[in-house]
Amino acid sequence: MEQRIRQLEQAFGTDKDFEILVGDASSNLMATVTMLKNQMSLLDKDNLDHIESRMQTFLPKLNQALEKKAHSTDSELDKKVTEAYALLKRWEETMNTLPAVVDRLVALRAVHAQASRFVQLQEEVEALQQQLLAKVSIMEGNIKLSEESFAQNMTVIKKSMDHLESKLKGAKQ
Repeated sequence: MEQRIRQLEQAFGTDKDFEILVGDASSNLMATVTMLKNQMSLLDKDNLDHIESRMQTFLPKLNQALEKKAHSTDSELDKKVTEAYALLKRWEETMNTLPAVVDRLVALRAVHAQASRFVQLQEEVEALQQQLLAKVSIMEGNIKLSEESFAQNMTVIKKSMDHLESKLKGAKQ
């Protein structure tokens, strides 16, 4: 009988799914029948009734969980859509004012350039003013020295003139 089964297997070939279900194709027929019998016992009416009752208790919980997920997903999706719409509306208002803002920025760029040039010129004027103040201070010092020297020279000249006058008076007499 096993020889005949081998001939049938050779004629029809072996199916990979059957090999996975049954196990090794080279095992004997009794092992295969025992394995199939064990798997068939899982489909016994008592066992199926037990599985069905467990499914009946599990099914409402599954449905309830699916409904919660659907509601939460829908409400979350609605919330996200509402937020996106509000953001879009806010940017739409901004979009309408954007050309005016760009024009103002272009005008401000020119004003900024002028202000920058003014600041630069002001700094140059302040530096020049500092240089002039330093030169004026030096000149004031020179003027004081000149005045002192002039005063000394005037004193010497006056003494020389007095001395010359006294000699002239002494020579006239």
